[in-house]
Amino acid sequence: MDKKDQLRDVTIALSLMLVLALGCGLSGQPIGVTISEIGTCHDYNKTTQKPIDIATQFAPDVDQITVYFYAETNTQADATYRWWFGDELIAEYDAPLVQGYNFGWVTPKDLFPEGEYRVDILLGPVTLRSTSFRVAW
Repeated sequence: MDKKDQLRDVTIALSLMLVLALGCGLSGQPIGVTISEIGTCHDYNKTTQKPIDIATQFAPDVDQITVYFYAETNTQADATYRWWFGDELIAEYDAPLVQGYNFGWVTPKDLFPEGEYRVDILLGPVTLRSTSFRVAW
């Protein structure tokens, strides 16, 4: 294979990669995310998208615990919510990250055990922010 054929093959490969990247929505622009507010609450208003009854301590018989955070982002991406009870991972799920308030929640099977909890919000392998709360009577 001469240099002309090698150059043609490289040009075709690069062109194909560019078409695939653009077709998949990959613009080469890095995802920019800033979380300016994070906490836990009992629920959120589905109309105004604002947290309701912000708290850092919950009773063990609570129906659900909601984490909220305010994100500024330049594109939609999937955030990962990791819920911890001490050092034990108790829940993990992915959800779309949108501009403005984002919410995630867990509900107990019976009761939340008393103790210290933490929620990490991740984008890929990077922890963006964390918040802690306590369950006690």
